[in-house]
Amino acid sequence: MRLVVASNAQERELARFEERNDRFVDALLRMRWATYLAGGLPALLLTLGTAAVFLYGGTRVIAGSLTLGTFAAFMAYQMRLLSPVQGLMGLYAGLASARASLTRVAALFAVTPEVVSAPGAAPLGPIRGHITLEGVHVSHEGVPVLAGVDLDIAPGEVVALVGPSGSGKSTLADLLTRQIDPDAGRILLDGRDLRSVPLSDLRTAVLTIDAEPFLFNASLEENVRYAVPDAGAEALEGALSAAGLERVRDRRPDAATPLGERGRGLSAGERQRVQIARAFLARPAVLVLDEATASLDPASQAELWSTYARLSTGRTTLVITHRPELARLADRIVLLEDGRIRAQGAAAALEAESPSLRRLFTSA
Repeated sequence: MRLVVASNAQERELARFEERNDRFVDALLRMRWATYLAGGLPALLLTLGTAAVFLYGGTRVIAGSLTLGTFAAFMAYQMRLLSPVQGLMGLYAGLASARASLTRVAALFAVTPEVVSAPGAAPLGPIRGHITLEGVHVSHEGVPVLAGVDLDIAPGEVVALVGPSGSGKSTLADLLTRQIDPDAGRILLDGRDLRSVPLSDLRTAVLTIDAEPFLFNASLEENVRYAVPDAGAEALEGALSAAGLERVRDRRPDAATPLGERGRGLSAGERQRVQIARAFLARPAVLVLDEATASLDPASQAELWSTYARLSTGRTTLVITHRPELARLADRIVLLEDGRIRAQGAAAALEAESPSLRRLFTSA
C-alpha cells in the first residue's frame, strides 16, 4: 500500500480492483443461480408436489376412502421432504453469507483516507527541492514520536539522518510524502506548506526507497514503469541501464516474463536495483533513502551505494541509515534522539564534538 500511495497509483489500483471485484461478483452470482437452478428449484418443486400429495391423501383418509397403510406411505414422502428443505436452507445461508461479505467490501470502499489534498490546491510547479521543517510534532497513540523538530535542507543537499531505533527517523520520511500529517508545526517544500500541495504533485516530487522493495508479480518493465506507466521505451531503457539491470533483463526468457511474487526470482540487490530504476524513471526532485541498503551484505551495499550516489546527484536527498560509512558520505549528518534533533553538522566535525554520535557509530 505504501508503494501504491507513494507512486500516485491509488486511482489506477482502485480501478483495477473494482474491475476484478465486479468480475468476481458476477461470477459468484452466476454460480449461486446455477446452484439454485440445479438443486434448489427441483427440490422446491418436489416439496410442493409432496405437499400436494399429503393434502390430497389426508382428505381421502378422513373421508374413509384411503387406508392407514397408504397413509403410512405418505409419511415416507414426508421424510423425503427434509433433504430438499435443508438444501434450500443451505442455499439461503450461502446467499446471506455472500451478502455479508459484500457488505464488508462496501464498508471498505466507504473508508475515507485521513490525508487528502486540500480543496483547490494549486499545482506545485517547478521544484528546487528546498525542505523546511518548523516545530514539527508527531505522536502515535499518545506517545510522542517527534517533538518540535526544526530542520532546513538546501536544494541538492545530501543529508544523513541517524539515530537509535525508535527515534522517529522513518516517521520523518512518512511526513515528507504525507503518508501522515504532523500534529503540530508544518513542513515546507520550496516555501509551500505540504498540506497546500496536491498529493499527486507531492508524490511525484518526493520519492522514497525502502529497505524492502515491493515488487509485483509482473514483468521487469512493468515493475519499473509502475510510477510512470506511460514512460517510453527509450526512457525505460535509460532507467534500466542507469540502475544496472541489463543482466537481469537479458536473462529473462522474454520481456513479459513475471518476476514472481514480491520478486522472488531476483536477489536482494537486484530487487533494490528495480527500486533505483523506478527512481531514475520518475526523476523526483527529492529522494528519501529509508535504510535502503539495510538488508544487504557489505559488498552489495558498497556496489549499490555508487548507484545511489549517481541517483542523488542534483537532487535533495535524505539518507536514513544506521551505517556510519554511508552517513559519512553525506554533506551533513543530523542526529535524532527521542524525537528531537540533538546535533548536526559535517561528519568529521560532528563526530569530534558529539559523544552520542560516536557511541551510535561505534555500536552500529
